[in-house]
Amino acid sequence: MHTLIIGIGNELRGDDAVGLTIVRTLSATPSTEWDVCETSDDALTLMETWHGRERVIIVDATQAAGAPGEITRLDPSPGPLNQILNDVSSHGLGLGYSLELARSLAKLPKHCVVFVVEGLDFSMGIGLSPEVEHAIPHAVELIRQELQAE
Repeated sequence: MHTLIIGIGNELRGDDAVGLTIVRTLSATPSTEWDVCETSDDALTLMETWHGRERVIIVDATQAAGAPGEITRLDPSPGPLNQILNDVSSHGLGLGYSLELARSLAKLPKHCVVFVVEGLDFSMGIGLSPEVEHAIPHAVELIRQELQAE
């Protein structure tokens, strides 16, 4: 099954760029099994981005209660993720809200997985914190494992 990997983020907000950085790392190794793209977590933009896709992997930064650089795999199909994913982000209403809206409209892809990396610094500026930077190879490996699981 052909997979779309979506990196979400804002490269002008520190660790918020980690989703973009991860998909750029993945795109350095072209594949016929998956595509990558970058977008915001705006609900309508996300639904348009994954329209017609059965399998989607989303990668984003989060500011939950975890340690900086911690990676969490989430499955949005059972229910809301708003307790883990913020309702408001630096680039919209938040991924949790967007996924819940898509679910309520029956627009959530059949197979959807979210990988979030706990950020440390979301202030204005370019560059990731060292903790988040060190998490990138592990996040890429987890996504590759996810791709091989189906």
